[in-house]
Amino acid sequence: WLLWCCGGTLVASRAVVQLCLLMCRIHRHKLQTPAEIPALVSRLSKRLGLKTNVRVWVVDCGIGPAVLGLMRPVILLPQCIIDGKTPKELEPLIAHELVHVRRSDLFWAMAQTLATSIQWFNPFAWLASTALTREAERRCDEETVRRLGIAPADYDRALIDVLE
Repeated sequence: WLLWCCGGTLVASRAVVQLCLLMCRIHRHKLQTPAEIPALVSRLSKRLGLKTNVRVWVVDCGIGPAVLGLMRPVILLPQCIIDGKTPKELEPLIAHELVHVRRSDLFWAMAQTLATSIQWFNPFAWLASTALTREAERRCDEETVRRLGIAPADYDRALIDVLE
């Protein structure tokens, strides 16, 4: 019983420490968000049927694109991704993150962390968590392509631009 409690506490503590370090890094590297980005997020939110107000933070470090915040979601966009891009080019990337918000993927990610903390000793719990994360990304990709009505090849090009 003691070993199980220690293992679960260690796994949960690791997740909390990683989140705290990430938030500190984000706040150290946060930049001014260009005015056209929140307008694009607002327009896409309406188009995707999102009722939640989503904020955008631009960061000058290798974080993102990503979504943080269960109650007050924030999209993180690295400066290197938005430099030289038009709102039309950023649309698929931001829409993907908004789909994560609409699907409540952050809540499910928190549930996954809790489940792996409880079942830390079970390799199948870790495998299931990895598979669920991969599936959530795939589903967001599919929904983004469908809802925006863009060709999958165009969406793939937008993702490749992020990797470059």
